[in-house]
Amino acid sequence: MATGNIGKLLGPRSMFGVGLLVRFFSFALMLAGMLLASSANAQTRLSLGPSVGTMGETVDVPILLGTDRRLAGIQIELSFDSTAAAIGTPVALSGESRFRVAGSEISAGAYRLLILGEQGDLLPSGRLLTIPVTLSSDALQSVLAMSEIMIADEYGLERNYLMAPYLELMPPNGGMAVDPLTPMPLSALADFGNSGVTSVQLFANGQLIGSVANGGPAVDWTPEEPGKATLKAVGILPDGSEVESGTVDVDVNGETLDDYEAWKAFYFSEADAADPSKSDSTQDPDGDGRDNLREYAEGTKPMVKDAPPVSPAPFFIEDAGKKYFAVRMRRRIQVPDLEVKAIASSDLQETASSPVTDLEEAGNFEVVTFHTATALSESSRGFLQIEVSRVPTP
Repeated sequence: MATGNIGKLLGPRSMFGVGLLVRFFSFALMLAGMLLASSANAQTRLSLGPSVGTMGETVDVPILLGTDRRLAGIQIELSFDSTAAAIGTPVALSGESRFRVAGSEISAGAYRLLILGEQGDLLPSGRLLTIPVTLSSDALQSVLAMSEIMIADEYGLERNYLMAPYLELMPPNGGMAVDPLTPMPLSALADFGNSGVTSVQLFANGQLIGSVANGGPAVDWTPEEPGKATLKAVGILPDGSEVESGTVDVDVNGETLDDYEAWKAFYFSEADAADPSKSDSTQDPDGDGRDNLREYAEGTKPMVKDAPPVSPAPFFIEDAGKKYFAVRMRRRIQVPDLEVKAIASSDLQETASSPVTDLEEAGNFEVVTFHTATALSESSRGFLQIEVSRVPTP
């Protein structure tokens, strides 16, 4: 993008105060001349929501940011059919982070956005803003597209990015707290037609709860217990690859189950809780092959014959060109009376604690991946055993 073009954003169509104009102009000059880069391993993802609808309708098109980096600003150039749509003033979403948004049509069919953190604040992940697009004819396919992007971190250095398919998980209950054991619809928005998303899988606390397709119904989600729940959507692309939404944290009303006794009181009736043959940590009253301590650790129901929340099937991971035997599970966190670990061995004689290769936050839990310490190329056999134990507390 030529340096001279950046000044077009600040032309007569832009009605900004002098101070803001200078800030944006400085930012634009800082970005000018940077080489655009895109990488499949980029840690910053930008998505543009669908701009479809009927003639005369004004569609609020969201822009989503997903990043684990500290970003100071973004410049986005959008292309659109100026005979089919008109773009209004972008609206930044309110929140704890403070940032400014400015935009201007720089030529027929070209629109430029500047998004800049202010007063020391950096850009937050999630929905950054919406762009009102008024359609002058029916639009079955999106009329707005991202064509060029430049991103700067807090030091003014260029950062790689990925134009990701649009996928946004909608907070249940309008973002308000929910009650445990009360079903509610859970849905996600995706640009199925343009991005190639074929279906969307919905996860709660690391557990798959259902899938939705284009035009399909929402999935019912039942919060299992009080505390925090973490929701996520995963879009499936035609080639089998995946794209993830940002996570949504939901408060579930009630006291968090912070030890085995609290868990027992929540899941068992008063009579069953008083019966050691049912509620003792070594018992398996539902006969699903996992005792109460394992159900407490994984966050499943002790009186319902259910499956583990995460598949226990073994698989292989690769690191530095070497393959390792691995297993994955969900385990409860921030409780003093529980220890979950994996024991690894290549000969069932000498054992060691299994390394952890991945952790994913999942509300009151985390999804953890354990793997053998020895690569398959170094040993023809590998064994992993997950151990769940109850830790005495004062």
